[in-house]
Amino acid sequence: MKVKDIVQKPPKILLYGSPGSGKTALTATFGGDGFFVDLDDGLLTALRLQDQHTSLRHELEFETFIDVDATKFTSFSRAKACIIKLANQVNSGRFPHKAIIVDSFTSLADKAVQSVLSASGKDPFGKREIQHWGIAMLELESCLTILRALPIVVVFIAHDMIVEVDEQSQIQIAVFGKSFPGKIAGMFDELWYMRAKNLPGGKTGYVLQSTRTAGVLARSRNQLPDKVEVTTLTMKDVLKKIDFDLEAFPTPLEAKEGKK
Repeated sequence: MKVKDIVQKPPKILLYGSPGSGKTALTATFGGDGFFVDLDDGLLTALRLQDQHTSLRHELEFETFIDVDATKFTSFSRAKACIIKLANQVNSGRFPHKAIIVDSFTSLADKAVQSVLSASGKDPFGKREIQHWGIAMLELESCLTILRALPIVVVFIAHDMIVEVDEQSQIQIAVFGKSFPGKIAGMFDELWYMRAKNLPGGKTGYVLQSTRTAGVLARSRNQLPDKVEVTTLTMKDVLKKIDFDLEAFPTPLEAKEGKK
């Protein structure tokens, strides 16, 4: 086999940025092609935002995993069970969508640690020791490994944080651990940083950064142009910029039925 014969696979994307940078609004434009695993309870954005993509966002299917009982921390185990269920549906040809979106990896990580502490009989918000971090990392890597192997588009949303690297400030994925953010970033084909920008008339625009700089961790294996203006784009439009045609890509259910 030669390099020129490689067929592009559905990309695995980590999209991160500050609150209000448009991450949920953009990924919700998968519409009926996407299934949204919501750990931030943030889909009011998709419901209330009024623009040319409002009706598309309203077609998005989702499940929400929030702990409402302060004595029980089950949202991580329920979210992981959902991820396993979705993976089984994809692999058996029963999944009727083209993408899975998880919002957010930052919350999934926090909930993993709380779950570990709670299961150990500890205060979920109390002191966290090295063994708790270790177990939580293994749980998170398990979720990522399951989703990375799927033959569909997968998007993880994450928050950002500022850290000091070689005496310089750098924006990275907001997740615990000194080396864990970099390890997680390496597990994705695409690492995009999203930021808001001011537009004329007091409006807000949104930009994707795909090239690493001294201050921002970003990368695109599929060569997404840097600083893409996505204010009026859907995820289908963005994927076309890395030569992935979502419209031509069948759902696992369609692919199975097509074989009959």
